[in-house]
Amino acid sequence: MSELKISPNLFIEVNELNRLVKFLKQDGYVKLIKSIVPSVGIVQNDLNDNFKVALKEGTADTIIINPGLAFDSDLNAIMLENSLEVVITDTGMKKWIVLSYAIKNDEKGLVNITANGTLTGTGTEFTKVLRSQSQDHPTKVHFVSDNNTQDYEVLQLTSDTLAIVAGAFTPESGLKYSVVGAFTPGFILSPENKFIYDYDYCNISIVDSDEIPALTGDQFILASLIFDTGVVVVTDKRADYMFNDVSASNSNFINSELRITNDPLVALNGVSRIEERRLELSIQHGYDVNTYEVINSTTPIFRIVTGTCILLGTGDIPDNYFKGWILLNRKNMKSVLIQSNTGKSLYVPKFNNDILASAGNDFIVVPNYEEIEFEFKFTGGDDRFPIYKKISTFSHINRFDFPIEYGVTNIALAYRLISANYSTPFNPLAVANFVNIKSEVEILANSAFNVNIVQTVGTIRNYS
Repeated sequence: MSELKISPNLFIEVNELNRLVKFLKQDGYVKLIKSIVPSVGIVQNDLNDNFKVALKEGTADTIIINPGLAFDSDLNAIMLENSLEVVITDTGMKKWIVLSYAIKNDEKGLVNITANGTLTGTGTEFTKVLRSQSQDHPTKVHFVSDNNTQDYEVLQLTSDTLAIVAGAFTPESGLKYSVVGAFTPGFILSPENKFIYDYDYCNISIVDSDEIPALTGDQFILASLIFDTGVVVVTDKRADYMFNDVSASNSNFINSELRITNDPLVALNGVSRIEERRLELSIQHGYDVNTYEVINSTTPIFRIVTGTCILLGTGDIPDNYFKGWILLNRKNMKSVLIQSNTGKSLYVPKFNNDILASAGNDFIVVPNYEEIEFEFKFTGGDDRFPIYKKISTFSHINRFDFPIEYGVTNIALAYRLISANYSTPFNPLAVANFVNIKSEVEILANSAFNVNIVQTVGTIRNYS
């Protein structure tokens, strides 16, 4: 990395310090991180709620923008520390919430100023940013105020929350303040250099456009807004602007932690005889969502209204049963990771409206693996080597057919889940009811069942 050579008796002034900053930033960590980060944008946290936009509860026209962190192409940190409320005006056009980098000079906390110059703070850090007359070159403070509008020199600095400043004041409370630097007496100061501390902040603009607005490379769309019968409808658009990530909705397999802590719902559905010596098995390894609703809260909730699978039936789902599983829309083959579930309410932080097709949505819940492989073992009347069938986990109900010999054969079933870098061992199928070849309901115990294939005796005809 380039460096400023520091040695005894070296005079250092603005040019040298600016060069030092450039060596450390532009030629240092920025160059390094740019080389390893595939995309800039909004940083993902556990809840994926950085800069999430939602309608404020109990209102029709007020949105809340969550606190957040993002990075632009120069690796400037785009920051919003507290939630922001914005009242939206219906102009008859679609609106877009656009995020970009900005700088602020306000210091931490709020201050009160008395008539005699006593400055008290809440959440302030006076000793870290101010310098008083008892020290060399005292700094000044500037208030965000319509009454006390000058720059006031710091006379005394007592603590992080108490100081004395010089001047005549109108008493005020709850003010933001900035620090004005100490400069050479008589120096004509340009306004852009007056405040010596620049802090990372954000600019949030609202653009009226029926189409996606043209953006620079360092602008990110948070959401789109429309009014429907007088109420703002928010559509999350952050998925295409995520830092160091590809949108989950554009990926068929979510490459994240593989967490299968519960029975993956793999169960035998039925066995049928499709030919004289041929069987067909139907096996399910997922959950069918029949009806649902999407709740656009801080953490999006996909609530299953009605759904079913062989093992769980139509009843409730145990809490966190689907933690780490995949919610897949078979209509467009877009999917999202399930963070956790409370009953039939699935918490899906990365859910966005791109996962929804315009019509005919068809949702299922499947294990977070790419493939599932089945093993079929035969003993008894049909001793032979096992048969193996491998399929995608996104095909959650499958039929397998194979030849069978006459007589009684025990068929043992097992499965394993496979990802690019990992595979589970073979496991037994769930203990659950299935329909046997006699169309009777039977319980699959020990992941095996018997089948008796009786040869059909043809009718004897007399042609004499």
